[in-house]
Amino acid sequence: EYDIPFKWFYDYPETELFQERYAITLRAMRAIKLLKNTRIGQVGELADGFENMYTDERILEKKFGMYIQTRHTVEDIVARAKAYDQTAVEEELKQYSAEGTWNRVSSREMEKMARLSLAFTDFAKENEYNALAISCWSKFQKVYDVAVCAPMSRLNDAGIVAPCEADIAAAINMLIFKGIGGQAAALNDLVALDEKDQSLNLWHCGVAAKCWADAKGVTWDEHFNIGSYNEKQDWDGSGAVASMQFKPETVTICTMDNDFDNFFIMTGDVMPDKEAYYGSSGWVTDLKMHGEPLSIKDLINTISVNRINHHYPTAFGDLTNELCEFANWKKIKILQKIPYKPYMQNPML
Repeated sequence: EYDIPFKWFYDYPETELFQERYAITLRAMRAIKLLKNTRIGQVGELADGFENMYTDERILEKKFGMYIQTRHTVEDIVARAKAYDQTAVEEELKQYSAEGTWNRVSSREMEKMARLSLAFTDFAKENEYNALAISCWSKFQKVYDVAVCAPMSRLNDAGIVAPCEADIAAAINMLIFKGIGGQAAALNDLVALDEKDQSLNLWHCGVAAKCWADAKGVTWDEHFNIGSYNEKQDWDGSGAVASMQFKPETVTICTMDNDFDNFFIMTGDVMPDKEAYYGSSGWVTDLKMHGEPLSIKDLINTISVNRINHHYPTAFGDLTNELCEFANWKKIKILQKIPYKPYMQNPML
């Protein structure tokens, strides 16, 4: 009558059967506990045109027990950034240089990156936020004439989850990854597909933590799209991005809908030799859902028919078992592959 979820265990604690099942439960419970104690601050409104990512604060509180504050403004952060003295800015720039190489970024933009890094970090600490859902465009460009990708990359590296476009649902997914494996997840778009080698490209402007970079490391580079052409018609990007190619490892990709009722889970392997795009990016092949091979056509079909969100939080390792356990405890439906068919498909029929 109470519909209490349960999981069975059998055999002695030192046996493989018991330890495998128990370890998965512990990792899933770590994620559940992390969410229950999480505080998320949304900075700015949803990015222009991203209204489909709206989340109801009541659902978050009911489902996960977390706290969220959506009323912080971009102007608040910019005012903080402008207030730091030059000594603090210079020290922060030394940290940037220690973590990556500067390329094509003016001293003016470098200083803004340092000021924003200080502002975001101090703001999160003062408010005890585990995550910041940041409206990275277009308000920051209007208020401070800058892209904020590089500071967001450094937030993710420091353990403060920072998804783009004020996407709270993505923040939840990234926190789940952090709870399960203790690692910094990356937020990606699925931007290209290649049927020749059955691969897809995961990419975003440049917000991944430096732990995602391959042996070439991180380059603090100008933004490819936010900026303007100068008098010589050369491109001057605003701010800086964390440009990197993902290191070749197995990854897990997951996302939930904004009502947190459905869970999409997929795994793959980052390709070491296929050139990725400018920004934070990597090509992924050997795609699978729950251990079953997933072709590009099946992937497109599964995503489209299930109306899956376009943001894909990603973590290293195959975490399918832990994510499925998490979903079962929280009574979230685990989506399955919908094989490609040439006719329209309705998952409800």
